[in-house]
Parts: sequence; structure tokens; C-alpha cells
Amino acid sequence: MKRLLFFALTALVLVSCATTTLSKSEQDRITASVVSQRLAQRKYRIFADYMYPQRAPGVRLNDDWGVEVGRDSIGFFLPYFGQVYMADPAKGPGMIFIAPLDSYEETQVKEGHVRIKATCRYRLDSYQVYLDVFSNGRAEISVIPANRDAIRYTGGMDMQGVFFTSPVAAAQWKARR
Repeated sequence: MKRLLFFALTALVLVSCATTTLSKSEQDRITASVVSQRLAQRKYRIFADYMYPQRAPGVRLNDDWGVEVGRDSIGFFLPYFGQVYMADPAKGPGMIFIAPLDSYEETQVKEGHVRIKATCRYRLDSYQVYLDVFSNGRAEISVIPANRDAIRYTGGMDMQGVFFTSPVAAAQWKARR
């Protein structure tokens, strides 16, 4: 009798601890909700996984490269490969900076596809940025600098939503992961 009671109790515990899995349509609905919420708050990060320079074949990116939009500013942490027409001597390779947004316009292209056009200035260059964000979290980033060749990236929106106020806080969080 004790053995039967033990097995019944064990079965009850295992059934109660079983994880429920969401269907594909429920996962898609939740992802679309998170994407639209991030866009509405205008606080999101898109990590790039491929880079497509104008004058070279596409390159897979291995590190944490991307774009972060935070209400009135935009941050670039993107590699760059292409023709530079006027170099800024104080600036290193790549596009790594945070700049205030001059303009930000969001347009619904079709169901599940939003196009964002933003402009900003940093040092001697001005940038037009086109972000095509889809409801599944995927995104395309097109950057058109005034003094460099245009470049395109593809990637995905960060669904974790961890934002930092300083590079030190970001490094500490990354070290704990």
C-alpha cells in the first residue's frame, strides 16, 4: 500500500510540474505582440547577423553587432566595410556611436511589416537609417551615410529587453551570463 501511495504521489508531482508548450501560432502571436510593444515604446535593440556591403559579398557576423533605438537617440555598434569618401580622423573603423535623432518616422507597409526612417548626425557625417521590422522579430537595417557607401544588415530584434545606462553596466551583465 505504501508503494502504491508513493507511485501515485510521484505521478501527481510529475504531472503538476510538466511544462506546457505553446503552439506555433501562440508563439507567433506573443512575438508579434512584443515587437509591436517595443516599437510603440520606441525602445528596442536589433542585433545584426549578416552584413551586406555594396562592393563585396555578404559576411556573417559573429559578435554582438547592431542598432539600439532609445526614444530620442540611436546607437550604432556596427562593423563597416566599404568606400569612405571623407574620413573622420578621430573616428575608428566601423560605426560605433550614439547620436540624437533628427527625425523618426514609422510607417506600416503591410500587416506585420513596419518601415522606420530615421536620420541623425555624428561628428562630420549624417546618416539616413531605414529599419524594416517584421512581426516575427526579423529586421533589415539599411544605413546611408553622407560620406561613405551605403551598407545593409539583417538580424533580429532583441526580445530580452535588457537596456543599460552605461558600458560598464553592460559589461558586468555580460560577464554574469
